[in-house]
Amino acid sequence: MSEQSGVVIAGAGPTGLTLGVELLLREVPVRVVDRVERPHPHSRALVLWPRSLEILDRLGVGEDIADRSIEIHGQVYYSGGRRKARINFEHLPGSRFTSPVSIPQQDTERAVRDRFEQLGGKVEYGVEVVGHRTAQAGVEVVLRSEGRTWKEWTPWLIGCDGAHSKVRELMDVPFPGAPYELKFVLTDGTCDTGLAHDEAHHFMTDKGVITVLGLPGGHYRVVASAPAHLEVDDPVAFVQRAADERCPVPLRLVGPQKTGDFRVHRRKAERFKSGRILILGDAAHINSPVGAQGLNTGIEDAHALGWRLARVQQRTLPAESLEQWAREREHMAGIVVADTDRQQRMWTLTGWRAVVRDLLLGVAERVGFLDRQVPSRLAQLSNAYPSEQSGIGPVRPGMRLPDAPLATGWLRDALSLHTPTLYAFAADRNKPAHLASARRLLTKARTALGPDADRLHTVLVARGAPLSADRGELHDPMGAAHSSVGADRPSMVLVRPDGIIALACRFDDPRIREAVTALVRPGGGSEADGQ
Repeated sequence: MSEQSGVVIAGAGPTGLTLGVELLLREVPVRVVDRVERPHPHSRALVLWPRSLEILDRLGVGEDIADRSIEIHGQVYYSGGRRKARINFEHLPGSRFTSPVSIPQQDTERAVRDRFEQLGGKVEYGVEVVGHRTAQAGVEVVLRSEGRTWKEWTPWLIGCDGAHSKVRELMDVPFPGAPYELKFVLTDGTCDTGLAHDEAHHFMTDKGVITVLGLPGGHYRVVASAPAHLEVDDPVAFVQRAADERCPVPLRLVGPQKTGDFRVHRRKAERFKSGRILILGDAAHINSPVGAQGLNTGIEDAHALGWRLARVQQRTLPAESLEQWAREREHMAGIVVADTDRQQRMWTLTGWRAVVRDLLLGVAERVGFLDRQVPSRLAQLSNAYPSEQSGIGPVRPGMRLPDAPLATGWLRDALSLHTPTLYAFAADRNKPAHLASARRLLTKARTALGPDADRLHTVLVARGAPLSADRGELHDPMGAAHSSVGADRPSMVLVRPDGIIALACRFDDPRIREAVTALVRPGGGSEADGQ
């Protein structure tokens, strides 16, 4: 007989732990196992972008992350020993987190693990998934630890177990792609340099690339590219030599340094879901570290899955909805792998191609293109899922709901982790009748759901006053929230629990009822077989 288990997550890195927190917050039993004996002490990923910061803040980890990190305010490109362009990371639009932060991956992992344990979870180290048998209603997972093997029955097996994923292997899913013909050698520690500590510095030369980024505690990470086949016996000496050759600004490594090296790949699994087995994070996609996208994309994978998987377990969403999760995340991973591949190739251009690159970078900075387009793309704030539906103003279905300051708090504070949120933007400045109309529409939306009314969270956002805070009414005196969604007229925005817009329309749009019903009680609210 197999033992019964909750959802089994293989992999206790930031992606697996984020999903664990998502499920525990929604009261779904979960078991997190990891084949390593203890948390990994080394850090590869460093940067958390605003979209990930929003997610972690919603999960109750925001203050801990803020205490362990430093803000990064810009990214500077150098070539031929001279500065070519700078991208400004301050005041990113549409988020309360106006800059990315630098934080070692093990500190991000520790913060999320602490939250997981606070919610009653426990990471089981030294336990690995070694086999499985699938059925219509679940997966029989074979686990192994300290020479003992046993079986457990789980409704869902989730692979967050990295680039060499055993879960992906069990799924028999191809992982196409290729390695780059280089690797990176890194040091973390004290540096004597005049380079700004709150910026990322990229030095592109014919001899290779070197990147310098500030770390908490006044330290720096220095990363130097090297041929993939090169054996580096002394990483500190190699990085110091690379800095002397490639960096026009003096940089000297001082004292003890943490070191490491790693190959660089670009790969994406052909599918992220097979029956009742799903893969996330590096198990599903890996990319060049250029742009610091990998860890952030894994956190978003988990956030996008958490609400769906919880509702499937609670039988308020059909299991087929996980197919939509897979399609959306496969699409987003494809964008990230392609974007980072282009950046990687841009970094390593030589000869006349490097001259053209440098000229284009300079022009793009001078006309403001870099600051207008690149930060939001890197922060994944502007990335959106495909949708054929129209929207209003700057927003449409598939996009993330922008954040904006209100009289008290922020627009996204009103989002529910558990149910869809229907925002009514009254656009009532000097038009009090609009406020009454917004109240009627929200009441009507909930009434139409009958006994399922508590599965829809409603929020009224008004320009005028007085308002009733206990009825979910928010005051937008400066109009920032209205402007963020293009609500120059009375408008409705329906948002999924992961903060993604499902519908954006005017008050008189007949699609509102259909869209609300599709999210609140799709397929009659019964669970499907998940195959």
